[in-house]
Amino acid sequence: MLEVGCGPGHFWTENKDRFLNIKKVVGDYSVGMVKEARAGIGGDTFVNLDAQAIPLPSNRFDLVIANHMLYHLPRLAEGLREMARVLKPGGLLCAATNGVNHLREMFDLAYQCDPRFEEVKKNFNLTSGFNLGNAAELLQKNFARVTIQPFENALWVTEAKPIVDFLMSGVKDQESVSPDQVAAITHHFQGIIESKGGVHITKETGLVLAWKSA
Repeated sequence: MLEVGCGPGHFWTENKDRFLNIKKVVGDYSVGMVKEARAGIGGDTFVNLDAQAIPLPSNRFDLVIANHMLYHLPRLAEGLREMARVLKPGGLLCAATNGVNHLREMFDLAYQCDPRFEEVKKNFNLTSGFNLGNAAELLQKNFARVTIQPFENALWVTEAKPIVDFLMSGVKDQESVSPDQVAAITHHFQGIIESKGGVHITKETGLVLAWKSA
Protein backbone atom coordinates (compact mmCIF):
# COMPACT_ATOMS: atom_id res chain seq x y z
CA MET A 1 0.00 0.00 0.00
CA LEU A 2 1.07 3.57 -0.68
CA GLU A 3 -0.37 6.69 0.91
CA VAL A 4 0.36 10.01 -0.77
CA GLY A 5 -0.17 13.13 1.31
CA CYS A 6 -0.06 11.27 4.62
CA GLY A 7 0.16 14.37 6.81
CA PRO A 8 1.02 13.41 10.41
CA GLY A 9 -0.01 9.80 9.76
CA HIS A 10 -3.28 9.77 11.71
CA PHE A 11 -4.90 7.31 9.29
CA TRP A 12 -2.37 4.65 10.25
CA THR A 13 -2.27 5.32 14.00
CA GLU A 14 -6.07 5.23 14.19
CA ASN A 15 -6.28 1.99 12.18
CA LYS A 16 -3.08 0.24 13.25
CA ASP A 17 -4.86 -2.95 14.35
CA ARG A 18 -6.40 -3.35 10.87
CA PHE A 19 -3.09 -3.29 8.97
CA LEU A 20 -0.75 -5.37 11.08
CA ASN A 21 0.66 -7.46 8.21
CA ILE A 22 0.45 -4.93 5.38
CA LYS A 23 3.61 -3.58 3.79
CA LYS A 24 3.16 0.12 3.26
CA VAL A 25 4.97 3.18 1.99
CA VAL A 26 3.88 6.44 3.58
CA GLY A 27 4.74 9.75 1.91
CA ASP A 28 4.11 13.47 1.97
CA TYR A 29 5.42 16.58 0.22
CA SER A 30 6.28 18.07 3.62
CA VAL A 31 9.47 16.74 5.23
CA GLY A 32 8.11 17.74 8.64
CA MET A 33 4.94 15.73 8.11
CA VAL A 34 6.93 12.67 7.07
CA LYS A 35 9.04 12.95 10.23
CA GLU A 36 5.95 13.28 12.40
CA ALA A 37 4.31 10.30 10.70
CA ARG A 38 7.42 8.18 11.16
CA ALA A 39 7.57 9.06 14.85
CA GLY A 40 3.92 8.14 15.36
CA ILE A 41 3.74 5.01 13.22
CA GLY A 42 7.22 3.49 13.33
CA GLY A 43 8.51 0.77 11.00
CA ASP A 44 7.60 0.60 7.31
CA THR A 45 8.96 2.97 4.66
CA PHE A 46 8.58 6.74 4.70
CA VAL A 47 9.24 8.94 1.68
CA ASN A 48 9.33 12.65 1.03
CA LEU A 49 7.46 12.80 -2.28
CA ASP A 50 5.63 14.99 -4.74
CA ALA A 51 2.41 13.21 -5.73
CA GLN A 52 2.80 14.73 -9.21
CA ALA A 53 6.14 12.96 -9.70
CA ILE A 54 6.20 9.93 -7.41
CA PRO A 55 9.81 8.68 -6.98
CA LEU A 56 8.82 5.01 -6.93
CA PRO A 57 8.77 2.18 -9.52
CA SER A 58 5.82 1.54 -11.82
CA ASN A 59 3.37 -1.33 -11.21
CA ARG A 60 4.41 -1.74 -7.59
CA PHE A 61 1.35 -1.21 -5.36
CA ASP A 62 -1.98 -2.98 -4.90
CA LEU A 63 -3.54 0.08 -3.30
CA VAL A 64 -2.88 3.83 -3.32
CA ILE A 65 -4.57 6.06 -0.74
CA ALA A 66 -5.12 9.79 -1.28
CA ASN A 67 -7.04 11.02 1.76
CA HIS A 68 -8.50 14.51 1.22
CA MET A 69 -5.46 15.81 -0.64
CA LEU A 70 -6.00 15.61 -4.42
CA TYR A 71 -7.77 18.98 -4.53
CA HIS A 72 -4.53 20.56 -3.33
CA LEU A 73 -2.49 19.44 -6.37
CA PRO A 74 -1.70 22.30 -8.77
CA ARG A 75 -1.06 19.78 -11.58
CA LEU A 76 -3.82 17.31 -10.85
CA ALA A 77 -3.66 15.46 -14.18
CA GLU A 78 0.00 14.62 -13.57
CA GLY A 79 -0.79 13.39 -10.07
CA LEU A 80 -3.57 11.07 -11.24
CA ARG A 81 -1.34 9.73 -14.00
CA GLU A 82 1.44 9.03 -11.49
CA MET A 83 -0.88 7.19 -9.13
CA ALA A 84 -2.08 5.00 -11.98
CA ARG A 85 1.54 4.35 -13.00
CA VAL A 86 2.67 3.04 -9.60
CA LEU A 87 -0.38 0.79 -9.22
CA LYS A 88 -0.19 -2.81 -10.35
CA PRO A 89 -2.60 -3.88 -13.14
CA GLY A 90 -6.01 -4.14 -11.48
CA GLY A 91 -4.79 -2.03 -8.55
CA LEU A 92 -7.07 0.35 -6.68
CA LEU A 93 -6.92 4.07 -5.91
CA CYS A 94 -8.95 5.17 -2.86
CA ALA A 95 -9.39 8.93 -2.78
CA ALA A 96 -11.51 10.70 -0.18
CA THR A 97 -12.71 14.15 -1.22
CA ASN A 98 -15.46 16.74 -0.80
CA GLY A 99 -18.44 17.83 -2.85
CA VAL A 100 -19.17 21.37 -3.99
CA ASN A 101 -21.73 21.83 -1.18
CA HIS A 102 -19.31 20.96 1.61
CA LEU A 103 -19.71 23.46 4.50
CA ARG A 104 -21.69 25.77 2.20
CA GLU A 105 -24.06 27.14 4.89
CA MET A 106 -21.16 28.29 7.04
CA PHE A 107 -19.55 30.22 4.22
CA ASP A 108 -22.85 31.62 2.94
CA LEU A 109 -23.79 32.94 6.37
CA ALA A 110 -20.32 34.39 6.91
CA TYR A 111 -20.51 36.15 3.54
CA GLN A 112 -23.80 37.78 4.56
CA CYS A 113 -21.95 39.43 7.42
CA ASP A 114 -18.67 40.20 5.67
CA PRO A 115 -18.08 39.69 1.90
CA ARG A 116 -14.39 39.09 2.54
CA PHE A 117 -15.21 35.58 3.70
CA GLU A 118 -15.79 34.63 0.07
CA GLU A 119 -12.01 34.84 -0.26
CA VAL A 120 -11.63 32.69 2.86
CA LYS A 121 -13.77 30.04 1.17
CA LYS A 122 -11.34 30.04 -1.76
CA ASN A 123 -8.37 29.77 0.62
CA PHE A 124 -9.71 26.53 2.09
CA ASN A 125 -9.73 25.09 -1.45
CA LEU A 126 -12.20 22.42 -0.35
CA THR A 127 -13.98 21.85 -3.64
CA SER A 128 -11.83 23.11 -6.48
CA GLY A 129 -9.79 20.79 -8.67
CA PHE A 130 -10.97 17.36 -7.54
CA ASN A 131 -14.44 16.83 -6.05
CA LEU A 132 -17.23 14.27 -5.96
CA GLY A 133 -18.88 15.88 -8.99
CA ASN A 134 -15.93 15.81 -11.38
CA ALA A 135 -13.90 12.86 -10.03
CA ALA A 136 -15.24 10.22 -12.44
CA GLU A 137 -14.53 12.35 -15.50
CA LEU A 138 -11.03 13.20 -14.32
CA LEU A 139 -10.12 9.62 -13.47
CA GLN A 140 -11.45 7.91 -16.58
CA LYS A 141 -8.36 8.99 -18.53
CA ASN A 142 -6.12 6.72 -16.45
CA PHE A 143 -8.45 4.20 -14.79
CA ALA A 144 -10.75 1.53 -16.20
CA ARG A 145 -13.56 1.82 -13.66
CA VAL A 146 -14.62 4.48 -11.16
CA THR A 147 -17.28 4.36 -8.44
CA ILE A 148 -18.21 6.98 -5.86
CA GLN A 149 -19.47 6.21 -2.36
CA PRO A 150 -21.00 9.34 -0.77
CA PHE A 151 -20.87 9.74 2.99
CA GLU A 152 -24.02 11.50 4.14
CA ASN A 153 -23.41 13.62 7.19
CA ALA A 154 -23.96 17.09 8.65
CA LEU A 155 -23.09 19.29 11.59
CA TRP A 156 -25.50 20.95 13.99
CA VAL A 157 -23.46 23.67 15.71
CA THR A 158 -24.79 25.38 18.84
CA GLU A 159 -21.82 27.63 19.62
CA ALA A 160 -20.55 30.53 17.54
CA LYS A 161 -16.89 30.39 18.59
CA PRO A 162 -15.96 27.07 16.88
CA ILE A 163 -17.44 28.37 13.61
CA VAL A 164 -15.56 31.66 13.83
CA ASP A 165 -12.32 29.93 14.85
CA PHE A 166 -12.57 27.69 11.78
CA LEU A 167 -13.30 30.62 9.47
CA MET A 168 -10.45 32.66 10.89
CA SER A 169 -8.03 29.78 10.36
CA GLY A 170 -8.52 30.37 6.63
CA VAL A 171 -7.61 34.06 6.77
CA LYS A 172 -4.13 34.40 5.30
CA ASP A 173 -3.43 37.82 6.83
CA GLN A 174 -4.72 37.55 10.38
CA GLU A 175 -3.84 41.18 11.14
CA SER A 176 -6.20 42.34 8.39
CA VAL A 177 -9.19 41.36 10.54
CA SER A 178 -9.64 43.59 13.59
CA PRO A 179 -10.97 42.37 16.96
CA ASP A 180 -14.14 44.36 16.29
CA GLN A 181 -14.68 42.50 13.02
CA VAL A 182 -14.16 39.15 14.75
CA ALA A 183 -16.67 40.22 17.38
CA ALA A 184 -19.14 41.22 14.65
CA ILE A 185 -18.99 37.86 12.86
CA THR A 186 -19.27 36.05 16.22
CA HIS A 187 -22.33 38.13 17.10
CA HIS A 188 -23.79 37.37 13.66
CA PHE A 189 -23.56 33.61 14.17
CA GLN A 190 -24.62 33.81 17.80
CA GLY A 191 -27.79 35.62 16.74
CA ILE A 192 -28.59 32.87 14.25
CA ILE A 193 -27.99 30.19 16.88
CA GLU A 194 -30.20 31.94 19.42
CA SER A 195 -33.04 32.33 16.92
CA LYS A 196 -32.87 28.83 15.39
CA GLY A 197 -31.24 26.78 18.10
CA GLY A 198 -28.15 26.09 16.03
CA VAL A 199 -26.59 26.21 12.57
CA HIS A 200 -27.00 23.30 10.17
CA ILE A 201 -23.83 22.80 8.12
CA THR A 202 -23.67 20.31 5.26
CA LYS A 203 -20.74 17.90 5.17
CA GLU A 204 -20.58 16.61 1.61
CA THR A 205 -17.77 14.09 1.50
CA GLY A 206 -17.22 10.69 -0.02
CA LEU A 207 -14.84 8.02 -1.20
CA VAL A 208 -13.80 7.71 -4.83
CA LEU A 209 -12.66 4.22 -5.92
CA ALA A 210 -10.77 3.87 -9.19
CA TRP A 211 -9.40 0.61 -10.62
CA LYS A 212 -6.49 0.42 -13.04
CA SER A 213 -6.90 -1.83 -16.07
CA ALA A 214 -5.97 -5.42 -15.33
